[in-house]
Amino acid sequence: MKIQDVEMPYRDPIVAELRAFREAYAARFHYDIRAIIHDLQAKTRAAGGQTVTHPPRPAQPRPVAERVR
Repeated sequence: MKIQDVEMPYRDPIVAELRAFREAYAARFHYDIRAIIHDLQAKTRAAGGQTVTHPPRPAQPRPVAERVR
């Protein structure tokens, strides 16, 4: 379900435009969050901004009680 499909009593045209832009932007990358992040980081670097990257954290085993949910 897309955000635009949710019924709201009042539709703010600015919010609707932003949501449509966000939907179109995500569709350009086939909704791949890593591709979206890569693109945003490249745009930030091109504009002279700084991006922060961290190495992935090692996986932590969870207690059995948490895995059952």
